[in-house]
Amino acid sequence: MSKHKRKSGGCHGIHILSHELQHRLRSNFRISTLAQCAEELVLNAVDASATCIAVRVDANAFAVQVIDNGDGVDEGDLALMGSRYATSKCGTLDRLSSSAKFGYRGEALASIADVSQQVLITTRTSSSTNGMQKQFLNNKCQSCSVCVGCVLPAGA
Repeated sequence: MSKHKRKSGGCHGIHILSHELQHRLRSNFRISTLAQCAEELVLNAVDASATCIAVRVDANAFAVQVIDNGDGVDEGDLALMGSRYATSKCGTLDRLSSSAKFGYRGEALASIADVSQQVLITTRTSSSTNGMQKQFLNNKCQSCSVCVGCVLPAGA
């Protein structure tokens, strides 16, 4: 699965939205079905400029896997990825409301982690030879690590 960096518009890297903006955007956004989970992950991939997206759903195991060739996440942004209101989109209401992106509130990954026993995110930017992984168990970050030798497409 990939998260993303915005390449234009003056916003770079993952950051936490201001408290004022969080209050204005506050919602009861929750993921409750496999279909919603898959949809949010695919939209993240589209926002990350992915041109190829594969979705694998195992209904018996209640598992979703999304593989894409989007922008990937820089190592410096890995710690915030999956935190509530953490986004790579711009951090002002004007810019957020005019964004052509599908997601911008920083809620999808956090909401998926809220309802999942385990979330494993593996990512790599096109400028990196190593991938990175972040694992959540029962909504708690268990590890963030560089994955030397991970076989991932650039931008995954």
